[in-house]
Amino acid sequence: MGRGLLSIVIGGVMVVGGLTGNLVLRGTSSSGGLALVGFLVLGMGIFRVARANQSGGDPPPGNP
Repeated sequence: MGRGLLSIVIGGVMVVGGLTGNLVLRGTSSSGGLALVGFLVLGMGIFRVARANQSGGDPPPGNP
């Protein structure tokens, strides 16, 4: 679930940065493109968290 939460945070930063025009997608100078990629990363993070919660989450440390 940790990677899912990280994806949500990174995706959120990308969306906010793209929509405000403060950040752009490298190679394209497109803030709208960055926001779109951010929404995809955000959606992937939400999917990962939902799937982890459905399967019982991460195992406790030390248990394989």
